[in-house]
Amino acid sequence: MQARDPNPADKATDVWRDAVLSWRPGTTAAARDVYVGTSLEDVTAAAAGNAPGVLVSLGQDANTYDPPGHLEFGKTYYWRVDEINAPPDSTVFKGAVWSFTVEPFARPVANITATASSSDVTGGPENTINGSGLDGNGLHSTVDKAMWLSAKGGTQPTWIQYQFDRVYKLHEMWVWNYNMSVESFLGIGFKTVTVEYSANGTDWTVLGEVEFTRGASAEGYAHNTTVDFRGVAAQYVRLTPKSNWGGLANQYGLSEVKFLYIPAHATEPQPASGKTGVSPDVVLGWRGGCEAALHEVYFSADQQAVVNGTALVDTVGQAGYDPAPLNLELGKTYYWKIVEVNQAATPGAWESGVWSFSTLEYFAIDDFESYTNDSPNRVFQAWIDGWGFSEDVFFPSGNPGNGTGSLVGYNPEAGTIMETTIIHGGKQAMPVEYNNVNQPYYSQVERTWETPQNWTINGADTLQVWFR
Repeated sequence: MQARDPNPADKATDVWRDAVLSWRPGTTAAARDVYVGTSLEDVTAAAAGNAPGVLVSLGQDANTYDPPGHLEFGKTYYWRVDEINAPPDSTVFKGAVWSFTVEPFARPVANITATASSSDVTGGPENTINGSGLDGNGLHSTVDKAMWLSAKGGTQPTWIQYQFDRVYKLHEMWVWNYNMSVESFLGIGFKTVTVEYSANGTDWTVLGEVEFTRGASAEGYAHNTTVDFRGVAAQYVRLTPKSNWGGLANQYGLSEVKFLYIPAHATEPQPASGKTGVSPDVVLGWRGGCEAALHEVYFSADQQAVVNGTALVDTVGQAGYDPAPLNLELGKTYYWKIVEVNQAATPGAWESGVWSFSTLEYFAIDDFESYTNDSPNRVFQAWIDGWGFSEDVFFPSGNPGNGTGSLVGYNPEAGTIMETTIIHGGKQAMPVEYNNVNQPYYSQVERTWETPQNWTINGADTLQVWFR
């Protein structure tokens, strides 16, 4: 039987560079051959005796494969798993060819605020970041209201500034210059531009003077200037034009910019930030920064301690942390962040945002939802009453019961063994019938767990029993 249910899913995108491949194995297979490569044709045609460069594991037992090192940014990989029966059968079930695409080297900055020294009534600076003039292919229109233009007679020097929601490791800025249909002779678009950046909005560094290519003065205009930020750490970028393409007036226009960053800080927390009802047994995970050598984990019920960086609990080599030693409590909110560390890089540390989650309010010891009419899931096979039970028929034999006047559950032959009308949440409750007129003059039901139970873990101090 073929391998199935690949992880990453077939045709998945944005797959982590350190992804581990896994699948559901064939039911009769004893081993499997794994093929991975960047050529669809090579992976499709490969066989155990003829697989140049794509047979990565031969006759392995596990249904996972961890590619060595890191996968290439933005690359599409193809892979196949052949399931093999044990000898003497040794039938090979050739697998389907799956594919996935690895995460890109750089990502667009999403949360940006734009301000400017002045603006004409036709359009404000927000038009340069809101995609208002772009189509689905990233091509700009000639509509002036989808661009930004400084005001006539506005304060000089003219500038436009961008603020991000956090400090990013900036990779590039793509520029669509001013693109009105008359721009070819008006020449309002930026020409020579001083590009500056700042991590705090106060201390500025000049990246350089850049010449922006003139706009196309036509529909379907693709960005034609790329500014290399060389991985600087910045939360602010300011553009100050020293000249425009016409040279006739101190008025300047710009259509759109797009900032790309290298994901050096941790993202995608698991559990997701703000999630409630999380088990105290949770294991934290995140998408690590692309340059991280180590991960500092800050964790506390005190939000400010995490913000201030005084709640360091561990430094780990993988993008995961098990807070079990901290004995998380029920009904509590915890805060955490990750600082990605690489002393060989500049800067050597990148801090994530502060994330949070709240733990379960309680553990359900038995909510009576799992019991059915069928053995061995009948409620009286877990909760012993005065009658006892056999494995298959509802009558007093097999387990002799506890000899009291209790009876758990309804007759499964008569319909539903559980109570489904008188309930407290969920779909069913345990019916208990009692009769204390005969010896021993009391009724008792009892359950024994296979392993000892500790009901005081994770700060639990109260037991609730709901009955009617």
